[in-house]
Amino acid sequence: MPEGKPEPVIRELCKQIAAEENPGKLQSLVKSLQSSVEIEHDETRLIARHYRDRIRSAPLGPRMLDVISFLGLTPPRGKRSPENKLGENELKEKEHQDERQDKDRQGRTDAA
Repeated sequence: MPEGKPEPVIRELCKQIAAEENPGKLQSLVKSLQSSVEIEHDETRLIARHYRDRIRSAPLGPRMLDVISFLGLTPPRGKRSPENKLGENELKEKEHQDERQDKDRQGRTDAA
């Protein structure tokens, strides 16, 4: 479902409900709307469960970039695109810097 926009079926049912005057037909349309909303809710729940499981199966302590690439939203760290401005040495240094920051944060949380 696009951001904040209802499915066309749901939108059409709402228009029909607003225009309907027959109580019997209105009740039928409301039941159809409830069913459609429930289906959308179930689909959303399945998608959320899929990504939750993928995140849970990731190694412990991943950085946000690792999570994003694990979900398939960016290329993995070792397979950067050619337009990436950082060279291999800069990437390694950045990763070492990230690891040092992670250890520093871990040390601060352990001390607290």
